[in-house]
Amino acid sequence: MKTLLTHFLICFSFWTIAQDSELELSLRQKIDKTSNDHLRVELLIELGSYYSEFSTDSLYGTAHRLINLANKLDQPCDEAMGYFYKGNYFYLKGQYSEALAFYNKSLTLRERHCDIEMVAESAVQIANVYSHTGDYDQAYLYYYQSLGIYEDLGDKESMSAAHSNLGLVDIERDQYKNALENFDKSLEYHKGSNDSVQLGNIYNNYGNLFQVQEMYDTAVVYFQMAMDIYMDINYASGLAHGYNNIGIIYYYQGLEDSCMNYFKKSLEIRKQAGDLSAISQSYNNIGILYGYQNNIDLAVIYSDSALHLAKEAGLKEEIGDAYLNLYEVYLAAKDYKNAVENLKLFADYKDSLVSAQSEQVMHDAQIKYETIKKEKEIAENQSLIDQNTAKLKRQNLIIWASLIGGILLALLCIVILNRNKVTKRQNKIIEQQKFILEQKQTEIIDSIHYAKRIQDALLKSDSHVSSHLPENSVLFIPKDIVSGDFYWVHEKEDYLYLAVADCTGHGVPGGFLTMLGSSFLNEIISASGTPKPGEILDELRDRIVSELSQTGGIGENKDGMDISLVMLNLKSHQITWAGANNPFWMIPKTMNNCLANNEGLTDSNGFIEIKANKEPIGHYWKMTPFTNHTLQLEKGDTFFLFSDGYADQFGGDKGRKFKQKNVKEILLQSKNMDLEITKKRLLAAFEDWKGDTEQIDDICFMSVRI
Repeated sequence: MKTLLTHFLICFSFWTIAQDSELELSLRQKIDKTSNDHLRVELLIELGSYYSEFSTDSLYGTAHRLINLANKLDQPCDEAMGYFYKGNYFYLKGQYSEALAFYNKSLTLRERHCDIEMVAESAVQIANVYSHTGDYDQAYLYYYQSLGIYEDLGDKESMSAAHSNLGLVDIERDQYKNALENFDKSLEYHKGSNDSVQLGNIYNNYGNLFQVQEMYDTAVVYFQMAMDIYMDINYASGLAHGYNNIGIIYYYQGLEDSCMNYFKKSLEIRKQAGDLSAISQSYNNIGILYGYQNNIDLAVIYSDSALHLAKEAGLKEEIGDAYLNLYEVYLAAKDYKNAVENLKLFADYKDSLVSAQSEQVMHDAQIKYETIKKEKEIAENQSLIDQNTAKLKRQNLIIWASLIGGILLALLCIVILNRNKVTKRQNKIIEQQKFILEQKQTEIIDSIHYAKRIQDALLKSDSHVSSHLPENSVLFIPKDIVSGDFYWVHEKEDYLYLAVADCTGHGVPGGFLTMLGSSFLNEIISASGTPKPGEILDELRDRIVSELSQTGGIGENKDGMDISLVMLNLKSHQITWAGANNPFWMIPKTMNNCLANNEGLTDSNGFIEIKANKEPIGHYWKMTPFTNHTLQLEKGDTFFLFSDGYADQFGGDKGRKFKQKNVKEILLQSKNMDLEITKKRLLAAFEDWKGDTEQIDDICFMSVRI
C-alpha cells in the first residue's frame, strides 16, 4: 500500500480573521461606500483574505476587482496580491494548472516590485502546486528559494515549515536520510513557537518517514503524538490525515476491520473539507483493502472513483496509484485483459513521473543553496575589509573629486547635446516601428474578422430557424470575435434537426472546432436516412477522435465538444433528443404531455429537464453509446438547447456564478411571452449580472416554441 504523506505546508499567508458573516457584510459595505480608491484596495485585500478562509466561491470576483483597481492605481504589489488570490481560488478547487499560472504572475510582479517576504509566499505556493501534482524536481527548487529568503529574514517558523516541505519531497524520492535531517531542522527551528498545528505536522511527518521504512511501532508513536495535538485544537484536516495513517499501520498489522474503520473516518472528514487529492488517496486505500479482502466489486468501485477524481483534478501520482490498484484487483479476479491494460497505463504514468535526471536536479539545487550561503559569508567578511580601507581612500577621494568634478561638468554638457540628437533619431525609429506594429495588428484583426465571416456563413440566421416553426430565437454572444460555440440546423424529409454545441476553448482555436463539428454533422446527416440523435453523436465522436488522433495518451490534446441535439417530427411534433454533457430543458404549455422512454424530471412549476450523458464528444476514459430520449410535444410547448457559458458567468455583488437555477427562473417568468422578448430579458439579465466583470466563455441559447 502506498504511504500517504500529509502535506501540511505553508499554503497561504493569510491574516487571521474570525469566521463572521457580519465582518464580510461590513467590508462589502465599506467598499461600496468609499470614494477613495486606495482605501478600496486595502478593503478588497482584507475581503479576499476572508474569502480565502471561509467562502472560496466569492474569492475569484473579489480578486478580479482588486487586480483591475490596483493596475489602474499603478500599485503592482497589490495587483500581485490579486493574482495570488486567484491562484488560491483555483488551488482550493483542486484546479492546479490554473492555480500555477496565477501564482507565477504573482511571483513575477513580486520579484520586481515587492518585499522578499512576499516573493517567498508565492514561491512556497508554486512549490505546493508542483508537490500536489507530482513534479517533485520543481517543488524542490522553489522550496529552496523560499528557504533562502526566510534565512535572510531570520524567520524561524517559516524556516521550520520549509524544512518540513523539503523532507516530504525527500520521502517521495526515497531519500530517507535527507528527510530525517530536514525534519530534525524543522523541529529545532520550531522551538519557542506557539503554533500547535505546525508542531503536529512535524510529528506526523516523522511518522510518515518511519512508516515507509516499515518501523511501524515508532511510526505509531509519532502519529499518536500528532493526533493528540490535533484533537486538543480540533484541527479537522490533521485528524483526517492521522486517521488515514493509523489505518495504514493497522493494514500492515493485519487488523482489517480497524483499518477500514479509520480509512472511512478519514474519508468522511476529507469529503467535508473538499480536498480532492486527499479524497482520491482515501478512495485508493479503501479500494486496496477491499481487494485484499477479495471483495472485487467494491474494490473496483472505489479504485474507479479514485481514478475519475484524480483525472478531474489533474493529480498525476493519484492517477498512477489508481491504475496500479485496478491492475491488482483485476489480476486477483483473473480478468487478465483489464489487468494488463491497467498495468500498461500505470507504467506510462510511472515513466512520466520519474525522470532520469531527478537526482541530479535535487543535487544541483542543494549545491546552489550552499553556494548562496557561502557567498553571503564572503560578502559579510568583505564588508569589514571595505570599511577599513574606505577610511584610507576617503581623503584621496576628496582631493580628486574637485578636479574630476570640473572635467565631468564639461563632459556632461557634451553628452547632453549628443543625447538630444540620439533621442531625436530614436524617436523617429520608434514612430516607424509603431506604424509597422499597428499595421500588423490591423492585419491580424482583419484576419480574425474574416474568420468570423466564414463562421457566420456556416451558422443559420438567428431570426429564422425553419419555416415550419412559427416562433424561435437564438441568443449568441461570442467571448471573442470568433466563437467556440455554434448552433446547427438541418431539415430533411419530415424531420428538423437542431443542435447547440460548445467546443473546447474559444476565440480562433474554438472557431476551428466549430467549423469541423458543423461540417461533420452535415456529412453524417447526408450519408444516411433519418438517424436518431444518439446515433449521430456516436458517429460524430468517432470522427472527432479519429481526425484529432486521440488515444487517451498522456500529454495529447483533449479537444472536443459538449452538445445538445434534437430531432423534431414536423408533422407529429414528436421529438427525440440526446446530449453530451449539456441537458435538455422544456416548459410545456400544459402538464398533459407524456414522456416516453425517458425519465424527465418535472418540478412543481412545470419545468422538464432531461440529463445528458456525462461524457464529451471526444476521447473519454469510458465511452458508451449516447442515450435517445423521446417526448410527444403539443402546440405551445417550448424547449431550449444551450451551452454552459450563460450560467457559468461570474458577476453580481459577490463575484459568483449566475447558475442554472436563475436561468430557469427567467424562463418560467417569461413562458407566456414572445420568444424575442424572452431573448431580450435573458440578454438584459446577463449584462446586469456581468457588470464590469470579464466575460469568461462563449454563450449560445436556442429557444423553440411549437
